[in-house]
Amino acid sequence: NPSDWEAPVRVLNKEGGYLYTEGITLDMTYFEHEGEHYVIWAQREITSPKNGSSDLYIAKINPKEPWKLTTDPVRICRPDYGWDRQSTEVVEGPFVMKHGDKIFVTFSGSSVSQTYRIGLLTANKDSDLLDPVSWTKTNYPIFASESVPGEYGPGHNSYTVDEDGNLVNIYH
Repeated sequence: NPSDWEAPVRVLNKEGGYLYTEGITLDMTYFEHEGEHYVIWAQREITSPKNGSSDLYIAKINPKEPWKLTTDPVRICRPDYGWDRQSTEVVEGPFVMKHGDKIFVTFSGSSVSQTYRIGLLTANKDSDLLDPVSWTKTNYPIFASESVPGEYGPGHNSYTVDEDGNLVNIYH
C-alpha cells in the first residue's frame, strides 16, 4: 500500500550534516543492546584513480529520530586479511546476533564473485561497543565458496530459526 511508505531520509551525523559526503554508505543495520540503540554500516571512500576500502562503522542513535547519529562514527572493521581483499578491499553487509555473553556481527568480504566470503566480528556484551578494541575479527572467513560444494560466493547474510527450531543462515 503506497500510503504506508514514507520518503527516504538521509542519515545525519551528530552535528546535523550528512553522514558521509566523500563516497557511499550502505547496508546500515540497527540493533539494541542494554538500553542503547546502535547502527552499523559500510562506508567507502570514492576516489580517483582507485577507490578506498569499504569499512564497517558503528554509532549510537536515538530511536525516536533513527536517521540522526548521537555519537561520532567509529570504524570497527577493515578489509585487512587476504580473504576479504582478494578481488577488492570490501567489508559490508553487517548482521548482528547476540548469544550468551557475546555480540556477533557477520559481514561480507571481498567482491561479489566466487571470492565473496562471510566474516565474523565478536565483542563481549559488557564491553564498550564504540571502542574498536572491543571487537575481535576472525582472521579467516566463516563461510566461503569452498564451504558447500556448488555454492559460489556467499555474501550478505542473516540468520533466522525455522519452524523446527533450527538455526538457518540466509545468504546471497
